[in-house]
Amino acid sequence: MEKRDYIWIIGYDVNVTSEGAGTKLDFNQDTLQVSFVEKPMWFSSSSISMCDKEGDLIFYSNGCYVAGVDHLLMPGSEALSPGIVEEEYCPFGGLQIQGLIALPQLNDKYFLIGYQWELLPELAGIKGTSITYSVIDMNLNNGLGEMVEKNTLILQDTFSDGYLQAIQHANGRDWWVIAPKAVSNCYHKLLLDSAGLHYVEKQCIGNVWDYRDWAGQAVFSPDGTKYIRFNAYNGLNIFDFDRCNGELSNHIQIQVPGTYDSGGVGVSPNSRYLYASATDSLFQIDLQAPDIQQSLTFIEAYDGQPFPYYGVFYLQQLAPDGKIYIGGTGSHQHLHIIHQPDSAGLACDFEQHGLPLPSFNYVSMPNLPHFNMGPTEEPCDWVLNDAKEEKAPSSVITSVFPNPASTRFTLSFNRPLPARGELILYDALGGTCARFPLLPGARQASFDISSRPAGLYFYEVRSAGGRLGAGKLLVGN
Repeated sequence: MEKRDYIWIIGYDVNVTSEGAGTKLDFNQDTLQVSFVEKPMWFSSSSISMCDKEGDLIFYSNGCYVAGVDHLLMPGSEALSPGIVEEEYCPFGGLQIQGLIALPQLNDKYFLIGYQWELLPELAGIKGTSITYSVIDMNLNNGLGEMVEKNTLILQDTFSDGYLQAIQHANGRDWWVIAPKAVSNCYHKLLLDSAGLHYVEKQCIGNVWDYRDWAGQAVFSPDGTKYIRFNAYNGLNIFDFDRCNGELSNHIQIQVPGTYDSGGVGVSPNSRYLYASATDSLFQIDLQAPDIQQSLTFIEAYDGQPFPYYGVFYLQQLAPDGKIYIGGTGSHQHLHIIHQPDSAGLACDFEQHGLPLPSFNYVSMPNLPHFNMGPTEEPCDWVLNDAKEEKAPSSVITSVFPNPASTRFTLSFNRPLPARGELILYDALGGTCARFPLLPGARQASFDISSRPAGLYFYEVRSAGGRLGAGKLLVGN
């Protein structure tokens, strides 16, 4: 069993408040160990922590930079969120809930996958406009790690406020990554395998979310069969999920009563009970009930304790000890606890303010996937480079990275190219600059553009079946 989620780092930094710095939650012992940790990084919203297989902390991040176990800047990891986030938010600990996630790969390498943000007034705020990834090699810097690749573009679009989630593929080795598109009912899917991170497809299913997609949470059930997404304005949405082919299906929307402005979700270890925190109320839903809506059970209302114990119900995280911990929406010095989440109704044993913290925490809970799902019992023969069209996504989707590029760029397909094709590169005025052949069965192709002057270009991918994709490519010096 891997213990990659056995230590959580949360809380303010030493320069923000004289009351203390951060909090370390260590689940490696029989009982949870809570301790003060002096660190320069402040967590506000974005939060990840990563341990090695044995449960020893190796790094953590707030989306602005990465700190190693020595609590110092990991080399190469500065300015992870350039632009408006770096300038206006990083001094206070990052920006969005669930906007970053860390996943292990082979040979002690780790992928940090997250959004890059821009101000979009038409959508009433700052939105993710691309997904990038960075790579950490823990073999470097005397075992303290070094970021060897940073902010490589994988996908451009407009994304919802957070909700970035990952789950193990049915083979128990690779990872699906799910990122909802803003103001839509569409979900982008990526796959991290031994060759790297790849874009797979966009699936549109369920109700269309409006622009008010903030202050919510998404999770997968521990058995990987359910994907859940919830906020106050777009409802509690439950999907079936297939870990083999990444498909969402059987959408159900649950009405959570009351007037509230934030929504968090967590699922019990046995994957039966879903908990929805709606600001000042906590509910339980039985995912195995014949009528899921009718199974909604009120658990408890917030008791109204004032600051510094203030902290209504918001983000949830299932911990290695089998309990679900719940943080608040503002500054708080405690976490709420569901002690017996596998039990129905009030037997779940919910305790408000059950875990005192040695420092203040602001909103953040670590965004952690389930690390020990393993392979499914039924064999899965769908893989990204499978040439069987009935096993792969139904359409070819193209993307280029890095973008901007300097000397080379790579064209990537979500599945093997079905026939011989061609990449055509155009300049800003529409003139043809170059033509590159593409071979049948290709998943990726890399091209030399070192002789091209800096500027904006357009690309088009064509085959015998017609146009497969097109987009922009920015070439820099």
